[in-house]
Amino acid sequence: MFAITPIVTPAGGALEGHDEEPPLMAQIDRVPNLALFIVLGVAFAAQVANADTKSHAHASHSIIDVHTHLIGRPPSFPGSLKSALTLMDRHGVEKMVVSSPPRSDKKGMYDYTSLVRFLRGKRRFHFLGGGSSLNPMLHRHAKIADIPQGLSREFADTAQAIVDAGAAGFGEMASLHISVRPKHAYKFQPADHPMLLKLADVAARSGLPIDLHMDGVDEFMETPDRFRFAENPGMLPGTLKAFDRLLRHNRKAKIVWAHGGSDPLGEMTPGLIGELMDKYEHLYMSLRIRGDSSKSHNQVFDADELDAGWLELLKRHSDRFVIGTDSFFVPPKVPSNAPAKQFARHNDATLKETGRFLSMLPPDLARKVARENAIRIYRLGAGDRRMAARGPGAPGQMAQPPGKRALAEAEVRRIVVGNTLNFTAPSNGRNLFVHFAKDGRVVMRAAGKPKKIVKQWFFTENGLLCRTFGRQNKKHCTRVSATNTQGKLMLWNKKVRYQATLLKGQRFSN
Repeated sequence: MFAITPIVTPAGGALEGHDEEPPLMAQIDRVPNLALFIVLGVAFAAQVANADTKSHAHASHSIIDVHTHLIGRPPSFPGSLKSALTLMDRHGVEKMVVSSPPRSDKKGMYDYTSLVRFLRGKRRFHFLGGGSSLNPMLHRHAKIADIPQGLSREFADTAQAIVDAGAAGFGEMASLHISVRPKHAYKFQPADHPMLLKLADVAARSGLPIDLHMDGVDEFMETPDRFRFAENPGMLPGTLKAFDRLLRHNRKAKIVWAHGGSDPLGEMTPGLIGELMDKYEHLYMSLRIRGDSSKSHNQVFDADELDAGWLELLKRHSDRFVIGTDSFFVPPKVPSNAPAKQFARHNDATLKETGRFLSMLPPDLARKVARENAIRIYRLGAGDRRMAARGPGAPGQMAQPPGKRALAEAEVRRIVVGNTLNFTAPSNGRNLFVHFAKDGRVVMRAAGKPKKIVKQWFFTENGLLCRTFGRQNKKHCTRVSATNTQGKLMLWNKKVRYQATLLKGQRFSN
């Protein structure tokens, strides 16, 4: 008997070629039956390896995933990010763009400022802003007539602050967001809502895309039986006409329609998407690829092949599609029955199906969809100063906001002392009101909380405004700059940058 060790490539499949016969094979020739068995076995292995190589010819393309979510509060981010990196390495994901899911409130979540701080220096990650800040404002009032003027100004200011913070885009924003399981939120505002039109204008000026979740409905639709949860209404509103008005509003605003290829309601067909893309050059789509076991409509697969309608559309608009798996990365403490935990169970399968999908595309098209389009649309190239969510400035340097000098200590005293600053805390995403009393006390209160916390404020020798916080009285120090918006200040240091609203006197609500 002879022990045979197969010779394989490092990739693990195809046999390597050899010009000379290995000495072992010469020995086998003296055992005819065994030689025949070995030859047949090797031939079969080569055939299998070749088939596997063909079926995954393009699966090795590096992927940029533009639609993923970190779940939980900032202290849980390290565990969530570890899960993300494991998945990325397993499936060849080069970069991910992370964001908060579209929230209708800020309870228990985080804002983009937390992502700026946590992801700084993590070169494989970029972020979107707005899911936990802009989206709650959008959905705060059911009737447009009820929107106070101050909220519209706050929305525009926050959108600009997201740009200034180095975001890759705005999102996840939601127009129609149906509940797909119990305890999963339902939301609706028409896509031509004044705030979304305002956001489109900011997006056009900044060049950043808007990531929009909008389940497609032509006219009013009776809610399908499988979605008849308490969260959903009996009838779903039409969305496509308002979407058309959003697209007409500003043709320089890049709109990325999320979740193509896994439509819950059946309206997001390749035909409809193609008509809109033919009409609007600034419409893009992120693809969430699901397998046969999914109950989604309009999938990219037709049995073991690509759907002909999708393939034609992808070739016709090859520069408009990106990968957005909608993966959820959750900390271990999240309950197993929570929607986010349920969604996270699909992460691995979704990326496997994504690799299968890319392997079926022509090579040039696969490269575009896998990564090249994302780099262009989200401006993720190496020369882009916003890349990798690294936050403002180079390591160890104080990053002054462009075009705005830091105010001198005397100016900060005159403007801030005796008044209140309202901002979203970079560390935890809480909406804080911080009053700087003339006697050196700082009185802090979180929005919606009755308890006030009293600490101290002071200036450093270098003119930084500092306040103490926490049980150990740690200090948080920033420069202060004016902004182009009246009543707004920019607070910044080498780690964070955030905008604050200046409120006259002692105020603990807007």
